[in-house]
Parts: sequence; structure tokens; C-alpha cells
Amino acid sequence: MDVHWPTAVDYQAALQTPALCFSHPALKEATVHTDTFGLPLVATGNVVVVFRIRAGEADVAVRCFTRKTDFDVVAYRYHALNQHLQQVDLPAVVPCTFLPSEIQVHDAWYPVVQMPWMQGLPLHRYIEKYLEAPEVLLRLAEQWRTLMAQLRAARFAHGDLSDGNVLVDNTGCIHLIDYDAAYVPALEGEPPAEVGKPDYQHPDRMRPGNPHYGYYAPNLDAFSALAIYVSIRALAEDPSRWECYHTGENLLFDQEDYRNPGYTPIWLDLRNGAGEEVRRLIQILEGYCRASVADLPTLEHALQGEIPPRREQRKAQLAEDPTVLSAHLEVAPGPGPLSRLWQAFLAWVRQPIQLPFMIGIGAFVVVGMVLLMMLSRSGDGAGRRLNLALPPSAAASYLVPEDLVGFYTGYATSLDGDREPMALSIDSLNVHPETGEVQFNYDVNWKSHRVAGVGTYNVATGHLDLESHFVLYVARASTDEVELVSLTHRDQRPLVKVNKRFTP
Repeated sequence: MDVHWPTAVDYQAALQTPALCFSHPALKEATVHTDTFGLPLVATGNVVVVFRIRAGEADVAVRCFTRKTDFDVVAYRYHALNQHLQQVDLPAVVPCTFLPSEIQVHDAWYPVVQMPWMQGLPLHRYIEKYLEAPEVLLRLAEQWRTLMAQLRAARFAHGDLSDGNVLVDNTGCIHLIDYDAAYVPALEGEPPAEVGKPDYQHPDRMRPGNPHYGYYAPNLDAFSALAIYVSIRALAEDPSRWECYHTGENLLFDQEDYRNPGYTPIWLDLRNGAGEEVRRLIQILEGYCRASVADLPTLEHALQGEIPPRREQRKAQLAEDPTVLSAHLEVAPGPGPLSRLWQAFLAWVRQPIQLPFMIGIGAFVVVGMVLLMMLSRSGDGAGRRLNLALPPSAAASYLVPEDLVGFYTGYATSLDGDREPMALSIDSLNVHPETGEVQFNYDVNWKSHRVAGVGTYNVATGHLDLESHFVLYVARASTDEVELVSLTHRDQRPLVKVNKRFTP
């Protein structure tokens, strides 16, 4: 074999003359579907490129590898897969043929996988086409539910259920393609090299170092089956969610949503703005994210109310996944010279002989400040700044800095009145005793945008300044949650109202 594995361009060049590049007689006489420039049409994947070829009276898909792998293992996997498919009835899954030395590129022969060409739109394109037809999407969701039950009964798992591997034809029938990660009983204990598309998979399967990284078992499809079902139902209810959350690589949820269940905008949106059935479904999906991938029930069992057991969450999650935001409190060392000088001054003030004298001076200063404020308001108002007076709040005075750390979810209201889900995380506190200033790192997800930076917290007033993006104050605090509200609107109506959730 050539040291340099062929690229998509290399395969395109070879396929311009099928009679010369193929060894199988039927493929030698085939014609290749081409684009407007006359080049073979190609679809790219993770380790393969796929061409559509007309062989005899039918179209076939020829999958060519762009990365070297152990093809003895690949051949064994496809043999076991075809043996299993011959014993079950799964119209959505078609047999494939592994041809070990089939296509010649640069004087070397390479393997291909051949299968019937499946007609249909990729799942995300089909959904996008029928966003304004909820009855079509609801029917698709039910067909998906039926198909998942059929796969389970046939002891088959696809392993990479995602938008590009699920096709829906013009009659609404669902077909599955790309079986490189498929599971059948004969392959028990022999996981493939692929772990699936991250925006459709449980975090455990995607996280190197996790005991369940690359998890491979009969319930392999449980998570992605539920995530897809919930997404279809949510879009059938409100198609506007597509524009907010679809990135081109997912349906509604992505890997960050799975890593932070309940804390990103999509969870908030569906938890507070969806109908009763969708709210029930996202509670189930949130439970799937928090459970071990090995404990997930099938889609059908989940829809009937079976919830996977929750594992020990917060400490375990922070220990396993450094991408999950965590709290790190760093207190600056002892008081400096200015702080010691201030403490000496306070001690002097507390002496009985100086106290009346200082009270008189203080009263004089207060009266002077009141007069200055009255004079400053007597002008025409030019250059007047927004008054960010803090409403009465008993909570602001006792919220210690470390209690500020955490995840906040809520809604943000823009200047035009639109309300959008918002998620705010605060971590990495740094308290400076000399100045009383508290700095922290923050991350805001709002209107499909992400803003991160360094903010400050004033313990005395309860104000938070997120680098001028938002100015918040602590409106309410308890042992269970902290409520933040903003006063940056001219009419001082809440711009942001977010609630902290301590429960993992």
C-alpha cells in the first residue's frame, strides 16, 4: 500500500475512468454521477469519501477510505454485520459488501465498501424542509420511535445516529447509512475506532479518560435516539427554535448542552417555554445526561417514564471534566500598608475623646454632599448619568463572595423587548481585602452568542459589573439560589433576571 493514503481529490481523479480504476466487472462498466464541472460527485465523512455510481439498473454507493486502518478488522466487522442482518427484518438497514482491493489510485489498490444507494434527504435537511409542517414532524417522530424499537428487537445498534447518517425519503420512510460503528452480538467486546458525532452522543462516550469512553454495548443508541426524538418534538411545537439553536452540525442540542445539563439556554427555553409533553421529555433527557451511559434505558422505556439512576454529580463531574466551569476561590494574602493604616485610623476614631469630634465632622460632610447633589440636579440635565440606585434588599449585604460562584439561568430582555434565554456562569474569584473588590471570570450565553470576560463584585452594594455588558445587583439570596437583576434599562425594568441553581 502507498504510504500516503488517497485524498478525496485523488479518488475523484481515478473515478473519471471507472474501467481503469475498478477491479470488479460490474463497477468497471459503471458510470459515475458528476457535478456541473464533470467531476465525480463526492460526499466527505470522517475517514471516508462516498461516490454515487450507476451500476447496471441501480445506483450504488462506493465508500473509499481516506485514512489507513486495520482492514482485516473492518472486513470482519462487515462480515459479522451482514451475517446478522440476514437473520433479522430491518428494512432501514441494508447489507454492505467490503471489497479489500477494489480501486486503483496512483498504481496502488485500496479497499472500498459498496452498498445500495439510499434515496432521501439527510435528517437535518428533511426537518428544515418541513419546519412549518408540524404534522409531518410529529409523524417523523413517531416513525423514529418505531424504528428505534425495531433496532432494539433486532439486537442491532447503529452507533453513530446523527443528521448525515439518517436519511428520510419522499414518502417519510427512514433509512440508516454508514455502519462503521454498528453493534451486533457477534461484535460484543470489539468496539470500533469511531465514537460518533459529539452533538448526538452522551458526554461519557466522547471524553478521553472516562471509564466509558467509546462505550460499546447493546444500548449504544439510547442517548442519541432520545436526543433526536426530543429535538423533533420541540421543533414541531415551535419551528423558531431551529434558527436559535441549529448550528449545521446538530439539531437543537450540542455537546456543551450535554456537558452542562440544565445550565445552557436551550434547557431554559424548553423548561420554561415549551408545552407539557416537551417539558416532560427534556426532564428525561436531562436525566440521561446526568446518568452513566451504561445505565440508559431504551427510548421506548424512557418515553414510558423509566428514568436512569442519577450518579453522584457535582464533585464527580468537576473531577472528570475540566471543561465544566468550577469555583476556585483565591484570597489575596494579609493586609498591606494602606490597610494597616486604615485599621489604625479606625482604632483612633473609636477612642472616647475623639468620637464626638468625628461625629461633628461627619455630619458636616453629609450636609455638604446633599447640597452638592441638589446643585447638580438644578441644571438642564445635560450629561446626566443613569441612576443605578439599588432597591431595598436585605440579601445584598450578606452574600459572601464565594456564594456568588455558580451557574445562573434565566431570560434577558433586549432593548426592543424581545426575551431570549440566557445562561451565566461565574467562577475563579479573586478577593482583594485592601480594596474590598472581588474579581471573577464569567461566561454569558445569550441569543446564540457567547461573551466571556472578567467582572467585578461590590460586596457592600451587591452590584456586579460584567465588563459593561451587563450591570447586575443581587436582588435576593438564600441557601438554595441567588437571583440577579439588572438596572441598565433607562426605565429600570429588569434587563436580566437569572436564577442560580445549586442542584446539579
